[in-house]
Amino acid sequence: MKRILVVLLVLAVAAPVAVLAVSGCGKPTPEEARAKLETDLRSLGAALAELVNPTTYASKDSFDKAAATIEKSFNDVVSSAKQVTDIETTDLQDAWSGLKKAITSDQPLPDKLADIQVAAKNFQVAWQDMVKKLSTSK
Repeated sequence: MKRILVVLLVLAVAAPVAVLAVSGCGKPTPEEARAKLETDLRSLGAALAELVNPTTYASKDSFDKAAATIEKSFNDVVSSAKQVTDIETTDLQDAWSGLKKAITSDQPLPDKLADIQVAAKNFQVAWQDMVKKLSTSK
């Protein structure tokens, strides 16, 4: 019985410490948050360029890879933007909705290119606005 109590006591103390260690023990500094967002925005810009590149549509595999890359990059930007207090993502998220709809449409792959390029222009404007806001809000 004593062993069980000792094990339970050790687990009760060790579990919260382990959770804190895994979770990173706090928020990044404002400078770290801005740097992460800048990096994520650059990655998103590169992913957008890859998505609108006509050679991406040469095969389903290359298109699927580009679509997955831009979605991950977008999610990274939204996540890191939450750590920067004066950056809003609403316009970028709205533009993403249109782009994602074009990406996931049931059209044949070659036909998607035109719709994606139109949606990508709106997305690029929202992306550029966010980059400008980040650089001017320092």
